[in-house]
Amino acid sequence: MELLNALATRVAGKDGTQVMARMNIEKTGKLVGGVLAGAFLLQAASTIYMQQTSTAAGDMARAMAEAQQQHMQADMAHDAINAEVYRIIAAAARGDLRDAQSIRRDLDGSRKALEESFKAIEQQALSDSDKQRLLASSAAMRDYADGAAKLVETVSRDPGAVAALLPAHERRFKAAEELLAREEEFLDQALDQVNSQMDASNSLSLWVVLAVSLLFLALLGWTLRYLAGAVIRPLTRLSGLLDQMNAGNFDIAIERPSGDDEVAAIQRAAYAFREAGQAKQRAEAE
Repeated sequence: MELLNALATRVAGKDGTQVMARMNIEKTGKLVGGVLAGAFLLQAASTIYMQQTSTAAGDMARAMAEAQQQHMQADMAHDAINAEVYRIIAAAARGDLRDAQSIRRDLDGSRKALEESFKAIEQQALSDSDKQRLLASSAAMRDYADGAAKLVETVSRDPGAVAALLPAHERRFKAAEELLAREEEFLDQALDQVNSQMDASNSLSLWVVLAVSLLFLALLGWTLRYLAGAVIRPLTRLSGLLDQMNAGNFDIAIERPSGDDEVAAIQRAAYAFREAGQAKQRAEAE
């Protein structure tokens, strides 16, 4: 026990403070700790960034899908308005306009559905340019719906006005239909693009997180291996040697250390005490 106390005094200062305040293991430990902390922060930052990117792409995809659904509703209202026009024309041809009020009511319902679809598209979280593309037909559709309403109102009072009003209605119907078809094509392409971007973002997110995780695990594995080789195994061996010297056995092999870290300091002290112990035993033997 006396030998161990002397060894501790040799390694530490008289006041118990470490003589070698900044040594290799301490510096390496701080460096490794900083690298591991940096790798962890990098992983956390990349995960958050990819999650935000994926969320933004998902929100855009949902907005596009909702706009596509509303556009389909507008297209259905467009067809329903045309159907009411031909209902009043057929009733006029039969000379039976008793359903004129019902036709006007159904037509007003279709016009209301059309307006609601346009308003829903305007409320979507889309860029201004996308909204302009999707609402390009709104003016033509409103003109078409207003013209249809006037046609129905006029024909319900004057069945002979069909021939004069129908050609203009058909032109408005065709113009609105062409605009709707172009918008539908744009929506399909935009939605496909957003879905592709979302898939690419998810794939990139997976690879980045995987790469950073592997880097983190590699650094952690290297740290554990370094600590095992530079600290744990040498200290375990020195602990066994110190136990033997404490028992009075100085006939043991201790390599003269060449490093300047904490383990080397302990090993130098152990080496010196072995030399002193052997010298003391030789002196006693003489």
